[in-house]
Amino acid sequence: MAIRGLGDAYAFRRLLWLVLGTVVLPTLLLAMYGLYAVRNQRVAMRQQAEQAWTEQLVVVGGTLLNDVARMDEDVHTAVQNCRLPLCVLDVPNVIIHELWHESETRTGIAGQALSEETVWLSTGEKTFGVFMNDGWRVSWSPEIDLLIERAARLADDDTLVELSPIPQADGSALSSFASWRAGSHSATLPLEGPLSKFRLTLDPTAGSELARSMSWLYLLGLVVLVMTVLIGVYTTLSSTMRELRLSRLQTDFVSNVSHELRTPLTSIRMFVETLQSGRLQDPERVEECLDLLSQETDRLSRRIERVLNWARMEAGRRVYDLEPVAVADVVADALDAFKMHNLLDDVSDRVSVDLQDDLPALNVDRDAIAEALLNLVANAIRHGDDTTRVHITADRRGSTIGLTVADDGPGIAKAHVRRIFEKFYQVNPLLAADNHGSGLGLSIVRAVVQGHGGHVALNTEEGRGSQFTLWLPVKS
Repeated sequence: MAIRGLGDAYAFRRLLWLVLGTVVLPTLLLAMYGLYAVRNQRVAMRQQAEQAWTEQLVVVGGTLLNDVARMDEDVHTAVQNCRLPLCVLDVPNVIIHELWHESETRTGIAGQALSEETVWLSTGEKTFGVFMNDGWRVSWSPEIDLLIERAARLADDDTLVELSPIPQADGSALSSFASWRAGSHSATLPLEGPLSKFRLTLDPTAGSELARSMSWLYLLGLVVLVMTVLIGVYTTLSSTMRELRLSRLQTDFVSNVSHELRTPLTSIRMFVETLQSGRLQDPERVEECLDLLSQETDRLSRRIERVLNWARMEAGRRVYDLEPVAVADVVADALDAFKMHNLLDDVSDRVSVDLQDDLPALNVDRDAIAEALLNLVANAIRHGDDTTRVHITADRRGSTIGLTVADDGPGIAKAHVRRIFEKFYQVNPLLAADNHGSGLGLSIVRAVVQGHGGHVALNTEEGRGSQFTLWLPVKS
């Protein structure tokens, strides 16, 4: 976005650094501190949770090993009751793999039993308990499914404990990554003795759901804070740019108005001095000088009245006297105003009017609408060339009538259409200065029409002319 003038650029840069130093930088530092605090909070909560998880796993693991020890006692008791030649064991929750007497010629894992104390041997993925009692050799193992259910029941309400075989690591990068992922999301405890091939895993998802959701809420809050500040900074800078641009336009407006007022004042002073000097003796020359003096006075009055009207509209103090007015009368008043302003001396043949006879009366302030039409036609003539033609028409649509001022002039570029009704805005400031424009004409037109409850429509194409339509209410 271009900034006109060194003063505006300096003011904008000063404001930009001020906003960056007092708003953006502290906010970013606050966000970084918040992220650091959330991270530390999550680490502390993780350590606290891991300690609690480990304690819980130790309790569950001890309980499972005690259950296996009781099963071992039940198996020993059952074997002590065996008598030759046959022994059948039916111990709940126990799987008997081998049971034979040493008088038999057999081989198997039970043959490795050396005493009455149970020894746990691992072969492949299984672990067997073996012992000998009164010549009976036994190998057995607990039912793992039962222990898995038992571990799940021993877990707290807000955690999930699982007894599962220890996976065999293959040493690959993928396996290492999977192991790291599992370790980062769960607590594990390898078991010993009869359960040496198994481990307890505690899933922290349920237990830390609230904590993790709170952490995400903190992070989301920081993001919303940063986004809000950035949006606020953007809005502030955009508003400041508009204010700087408006201030610059107001300065140009004061300069243009001063020039417009100085020109007739200079002419008036020259004519007065000429008359006071007594150099003009010819009555006709004196009369001509007085006519010119009257014209310059009228010109000065019109300029002042225009500025005063704009000031009243800006302050909301302009009052419209609504009355039934014929469309033709409003258009005639606008054209008469042109003649009084000497605007149609050599362009009267370039303005045409085409009105329907059956149009209803408007409910408007006659002078205000005539002034709006005057502005539109004056703009068309002023910004066109010597061949530009203006056509005034009217069209009824429901309870409104559209007064259209169309021309075949240069038109308005799309880049200017959106802002063409802004006060002080000029499509070409240099051309407007040459034509004594102040940038208030279209702003006054829109304000007057909106004050009557209507609206202004613009249809234009660069190089093919413009068409302004004032939609006004009819008399009910």
